Amino acid sequence: MNHRNGFLKRAVLFTAFFILINISHSTRAANHKGLWVVRNSITNKKDINDFIKFAKDNNISDLFVQVRGRGDAYYKSQIVPFSYKITEDFDPLAYILTMAHAYNIKVHAWVNVFLLWTAKAKPKDSQNLLFLHPEWTAVDENGLRDSDKHYYQFAQQNTEGIYLSPMEPKVQQYLLSVFNELIENYNIDGLHLDYVRFAKNNYGYHQSGRRKFEELYGFNPIYLTFSDKSLLDGVENFDEHKYQKIFTDFRCAEITEFVKNVSLNINKSGKEILLSAAVKPDPFGCKHYFLQDWIKWINEDYIDFAVPMNYTEDGKIFEQIAKEISTLVPTEKVWMGIGAYKQNKYDASEKTMLAISYGYRGVVYFSYNTFTDHKNYFNTLNKVLDTWY
Repeated sequence: MNHRNGFLKRAVLFTAFFILINISHSTRAANHKGLWVVRNSITNKKDINDFIKFAKDNNISDLFVQVRGRGDAYYKSQIVPFSYKITEDFDPLAYILTMAHAYNIKVHAWVNVFLLWTAKAKPKDSQNLLFLHPEWTAVDENGLRDSDKHYYQFAQQNTEGIYLSPMEPKVQQYLLSVFNELIENYNIDGLHLDYVRFAKNNYGYHQSGRRKFEELYGFNPIYLTFSDKSLLDGVENFDEHKYQKIFTDFRCAEITEFVKNVSLNINKSGKEILLSAAVKPDPFGCKHYFLQDWIKWINEDYIDFAVPMNYTEDGKIFEQIAKEISTLVPTEKVWMGIGAYKQNKYDASEKTMLAISYGYRGVVYFSYNTFTDHKNYFNTLNKVLDTWY
């Protein structure tokens, strides 16, 4: 019975969707059909040719190709070590740009920003930042540096792994130089920032950041971590709630300033490169739990568009988030991210229709790997997308 009800629900939704599309078809703006391509698919020319063909055959307009994964480069860099996983003597990004542009497919260089390392084993390359600058890694509320932690501790604290500290000015300077190299040396259509956030809101206690905060506000934020608040009795005019908010805003501002500087560097280049970011989908949660104020980035025009990773399998939650975002920012500045990897093709189609019905101009699927494992998956999505796109 549940299966039958689900089928009827999808049938009604498809019918309503096609009515909506036919009404708005003549007036809609350009739409974008995007696909994330993880770095394991760009280590050799054959795999690249395969996903370019897939994109061409399925009318993909935009590819988000991961060229910076774990502190390494899938392109020729003078700053970042070349990934040891690349099996041929070639420049993957340059090759992708040539092949994709031949079919008018846009390429966004997808870069992991503050996330540095996730594996249990240490990097093979001695030039990885984890070895060169362990002091640049993030510091939590207990004063523990990520580079000093054991692998199991990240699972315990529910974070991905070792992060660089956004509170360290040298980290921001380094990353800006890395992204400037991509901007200047490659004919990319977009720069796509991922993990441009803190690991969690209990991070941000790097010494340089604490020092800056204290200079501005006359208060060391490490005091906020004390469980025994009686230790703060001697601090003049101490208001914990007030300073927690100030420190949250301060850390958000550090990330925002970095994004703003990336945007300024693109503008200085004179190139028509779109700046985007893969972001946590819940606007409130991402600001308070990950210090990622992407709503401000859009409203201040620091990024051209955001891609909320609205990967939930639950249609009601997906719609709730899509609706909330649409009240906060222009929908043309949001391309909705859909987690194809964790749901079947019918549920992904439902999410696609919901995104379109709320006026979003783009959808991006995570990821290409799903469609190589399930050959007919995208055929179903195209029944929705081809009418819209």
